[in-house]
Amino acid sequence: MHGKVKWFSESKGFGFITQSLDDDFQDYFFHITDVIGPDTPRPGDIVAFSLKPSKRGKAAAEVRIVETAVARAREEQDERRERRSRDDRVKCVSCGKRMVPRLQFKDGEPHARICPFCMASQEEEKACFIATAVFGDEAVDCGLQVDDRVEHAVLVSAPG
Repeated sequence: MHGKVKWFSESKGFGFITQSLDDDFQDYFFHITDVIGPDTPRPGDIVAFSLKPSKRGKAAAEVRIVETAVARAREEQDERRERRSRDDRVKCVSCGKRMVPRLQFKDGEPHARICPFCMASQEEEKACFIATAVFGDEAVDCGLQVDDRVEHAVLVSAPG
């Protein structure tokens, strides 16, 4: 069986494990002598255990820590950090909001990148050496500064 440590007192040497069965929660008492392994359980730890009869009903026995609450919190924090790092938005130089710049065209050519919130120009367009070499003079580099690295989106004008 698996459950989560609801409460544990190191000074008293006992605690309770909560097990969710459908919509019903069941709490089981356990003593420090029932814990297998060198670590003491902490609230939030996921544990595997078996049941044994006791004076007040069933109690947890052979309690093993499967996943610590600290490790789970660290994994969740890493996932949040990874989600943030996949963010394609950039920070506006004028209003400071995170956004995806919109291209502004002048005479049929990309002229500037603007913030959709404050309409401020983000920076002048620069021709990309590689794009110019491959696509000719019609290629324009839309380099976006994202956390100390430059990502490039190359736009090619339609012939004609």
